[in-house]
Amino acid sequence: MGEKRNKNKMDVISSVNNNSKDTNIKIEMPPCREIIHSEDKEENVLFIFLSILNEVKMYQYKSEETGDNCFYCVGISQLEPGTKQVLYRLALEGKKLHRIVIVESEEARQNEINGIDADFWDDPEEMTDKIHSAVCFYKQRIKDYIRRNNDKPILIDENTLIKPSEIKQKELPADIEYTEEEIRTLFYDVPVSNGKKSDNTSIQFQENSLEEFMDIIEAIKGNGKKPINLYIDTQGGFRTSTQQMNAILELLKNQNVNIAAKYATDFNKKNATSIIKEVSSQYRAYDLVSAMIEFKSYGRGAGLKEYFKNVNDENTKEIIELINQISGAISLCNMEAFEKALNDMANLKAFIDSGSKKLNTEIRIVFDDIIENYQDLLGKDRNPFEVIKWCMDR
Repeated sequence: MGEKRNKNKMDVISSVNNNSKDTNIKIEMPPCREIIHSEDKEENVLFIFLSILNEVKMYQYKSEETGDNCFYCVGISQLEPGTKQVLYRLALEGKKLHRIVIVESEEARQNEINGIDADFWDDPEEMTDKIHSAVCFYKQRIKDYIRRNNDKPILIDENTLIKPSEIKQKELPADIEYTEEEIRTLFYDVPVSNGKKSDNTSIQFQENSLEEFMDIIEAIKGNGKKPINLYIDTQGGFRTSTQQMNAILELLKNQNVNIAAKYATDFNKKNATSIIKEVSSQYRAYDLVSAMIEFKSYGRGAGLKEYFKNVNDENTKEIIELINQISGAISLCNMEAFEKALNDMANLKAFIDSGSKKLNTEIRIVFDDIIENYQDLLGKDRNPFEVIKWCMDR
C-alpha cells in the first residue's frame, strides 16, 4: 500500500492498491472557518490543541468537585471531557459555548480511525469518501453530547469497545438547547503543517508560524468586538503546544479577552475514573515571568500589580507600591520621583538583607530580579547622568 498527495484545492490522500491497481481516494473534511455571532453581550470560546486518537476505548471522567457540583461524563478521546465540562458549566449559568477553536496537526486530520460504524456519523453516505480522523471523531462526539444523543453505535465490532459497568454521564440542563446552526458553526479549525506550507492549501498554516498565531487570535476574538471569556483545555496537542499556547495568551493580553479557566485531565489508563482538573494556578508562573519581563524591559508595573492584586501580605504590598512608583516616574520622566523610588528600594533591600522583612517565594523572585536590574543605581554616590544613561541603555 503506497500513499501520495493529490494536487487539488483540498488535502487528498490517495491509497493505491498495487495488486489490483484500484485507487481509493479519501478526502479530508473541509475545515470549518465560519464565525456567527449571537445576540449575547459576550462570547464564550474554548481553545484546544487536538491530539491523534490511538484507540477507541471508553473511559469515565469526573471533575474535582464533590456532591451536587461534581461533573462526570464518558469520553473516548481525552479531549472530550474538558469540552463537555465547559459546555456543562456554562449551561448551569444559562449560557452557551460560541466557538471551539481547534488547532489540528496533519496527523490529527489525516490518520484514519478504522472500524467506525456508519451510523455513528451524521451523514454516513458523505463520510464514506472522507477520512475518519481524530478531528471528525471529536466533532461528532461533541455534537452528540450537545444533542443528548449518546447511545449511538461507535464501532462495528462492539466487543472491542470496553465499557465500564453502569457508566453514567451528566447531560446538559434541559433548558439549554443549541440550534443546528449554532452546532454547525461551533467548530473553528486551524489546520497546521509540520512541513513547508503548500501553495495549494491556502487554509493550512506552517506550525509555529506567525500566520498560525494570528489566525488563532482572530478566531478567538471573532469579529464582533465583544468581550471574550476564554476556556482552555491544555490536555491535547503536539510537543510544542504548551509554548504555542502561552505565546498566544501573551498576544491576547489587553485585547478584551478574559481567561476564564484552564483544564487538564489526570488520566487513569486502567479504566478507573480520570479526573478533570482546573489548572489555572499551575500556569501562573508564566504570567509572573511575563510581568517581570514587562517591568524590566519597559518599566511598566501593571502586570505585576495585576498578578499580586489579591495578595494581602504587607511586605508584598510594599514592594508592589514601590514598583508602581518606579513605573509612574519612568512613564512621566519624573527624575525626582525616580530618585526617591531608588532610595526607597535601597532602604527596603537593607531591611530584607538584615532579616527584618520576610518575603514569600513569588515576591522574593520578583524583588531579587529588580535589585539585579537596578543594582548600579542603588549606590549613594550616583549622579543624574548615570541615571539618564541607565534609562537610555534600556
